[in-house]
Amino acid sequence: DKALLGFNGGIFGRTSPDGPIGLQVELLYSTKGDHNHYEGFFGLVDQDVDMHLNYLELPVMASLHLMNVVDIDLGGYAAYLLSSKVETSGSLGSGSDELDRDNFRSMDFGIAGGVAFNFGTSAQIGLRYLHGLSDVVDNDDLSNEIGNPQNRCLQLYVGIGIGG
Repeated sequence: DKALLGFNGGIFGRTSPDGPIGLQVELLYSTKGDHNHYEGFFGLVDQDVDMHLNYLELPVMASLHLMNVVDIDLGGYAAYLLSSKVETSGSLGSGSDELDRDNFRSMDFGIAGGVAFNFGTSAQIGLRYLHGLSDVVDNDDLSNEIGNPQNRCLQLYVGIGIGG
């Protein structure tokens, strides 16, 4: 298993943006998933399989604002599964297919934390880690095959303020 490079984007609001402590609430579209590579059968099988899970995500973070330069964020998130898809490529063929969402839990939740660096009053770049606390799979046969994975995600982001 290897992590997939994904995308997230959305909007956020923050209480007390100039104060030392605030609450930051976000609404994001996030892609998560993993990459698997399979080799076998005397070198005849060489296949890559990528599973993509797309979520509507709601992080709620306490934000500690240090010297107008650094924000340290800690909180949690809840997410709703919008779609699931698998992409394959290799010696067994290539393609993509929507997966039955009934095989996955509709809701995901976990803890989150990170650090952001502010540039002026309206731009920041940050790094955040999300650690899922709920199993992603909701199907016994699939769980027996791949286990009970939980979402783990490292996000690098750029935020640009557009309001006053």
